[in-house]
Amino acid sequence: MSTIKDADFFISNPIRSVKNTGYYKQRRGWRWESRCDYACLYCVERGEINLYLNGEDFSAAEGDVIFLKSSDSSAVLSADGDDASYYFLSFYYDEGCSLEIDNVVKNAAAIHLFKEINKAYHSEAYLYRLKVAKLFLEIIHHLAERTISHNKSYAGASQLRRAVEYVNTNYYKKITVAELCQISHYSPAHLRRLFIKYYSMTPLEYVMKKKLDMAERMLLEDRAMTVDEIAEHLSVCSASYLCKLFKERHGITITEYVERSSQN
Repeated sequence: MSTIKDADFFISNPIRSVKNTGYYKQRRGWRWESRCDYACLYCVERGEINLYLNGEDFSAAEGDVIFLKSSDSSAVLSADGDDASYYFLSFYYDEGCSLEIDNVVKNAAAIHLFKEINKAYHSEAYLYRLKVAKLFLEIIHHLAERTISHNKSYAGASQLRRAVEYVNTNYYKKITVAELCQISHYSPAHLRRLFIKYYSMTPLEYVMKKKLDMAERMLLEDRAMTVDEIAEHLSVCSASYLCKLFKERHGITITEYVERSSQN
């Protein structure tokens, strides 16, 4: 979870707080580097953005918002699919903090606010600054409100976090639903409902997503490894199945993916 602060920051001069806004259509991958004095919000308009931060993987789909602050150094983001697009908003802030915002605010449905602030920020009209300030505060309030609501609900599912943490640290093993049920003390049906509620996917889909995320990293970081070796390391049943899942995600083969990545 990330936090921003404080009442004086918002009340004294919110107009100067906004650094920049913009809109991007599909970028294969980019890195958030610590800039020490500003934070950034990414609101997904279409497709999906994957985030790797502090050893944990997150995903943001349509309507979701990613929040990265200056101390979140070297976070890696990647757009999933050629039709992915998103709005961004960067702003100066004091990192000391009391207002909480999750790194990924799920189902925030804040696209209309980001569209409006982007339009107002790049307008030549004198009064646009007042609208930017108003919309900026609306966005911050909306995301904080969603975070508080989500965490109150999620607090009752601490066992689910145990299952998720197990997958995140044991992705190279063959993980079954039965194992996750044993760890979380949930029935298969209840575990499935919770995964769909909080992650928009089933437990096994989450496991395979984690394995695919790691397969992508291994392909790019160790070009000497073969697909068979990666499949074996990740306990995927076969290299052909890994290739099939990879193509379903990216629309291209593993070979094409590696070739394109090496050209960037």
